[in-house]
Amino acid sequence: MTRSLIAVAGLMLACSGIAASGTEGPPAPDYRASEFCMGDIGTGDLRRDLPRLVVHAIDPFGTVLPGTAVVVERDREKVADAQTDAAGQAILKGLPVGKGRVRLDLAGFRPVDITVRLRRGCVTAVIVPMEVGLMIESTRNSHP
Repeated sequence: MTRSLIAVAGLMLACSGIAASGTEGPPAPDYRASEFCMGDIGTGDLRRDLPRLVVHAIDPFGTVLPGTAVVVERDREKVADAQTDAAGQAILKGLPVGKGRVRLDLAGFRPVDITVRLRRGCVTAVIVPMEVGLMIESTRNSHP
């Protein structure tokens, strides 16, 4: 099931996409979101019908970013978290229905906050480009 989920998400992102942008905090880079639903009726299995989120973290050049922390919040409370794998992807299952805030964070990159809509029986896939953060170098002069 997980492999087919990944394949479907990849196909959705390759073939279609809805341009969107973050809504909270500093302006987020544009990201792509796609949704695949098993039907409005669902399967009847409440665990299986809960929304799933597939997150792909990339740098500005499209290189995947493994080890990116992904946190999903609803009403300012954390409902799920994960880290992206070697392919820059994280799969979060069993999420609550409705709007959720997704935060991506990785050392050396600016944190990104986006809002996604999670629907029952649906897989939402997002590709999120992360901007390189500012690197500040300081030197200490030991001479007065």
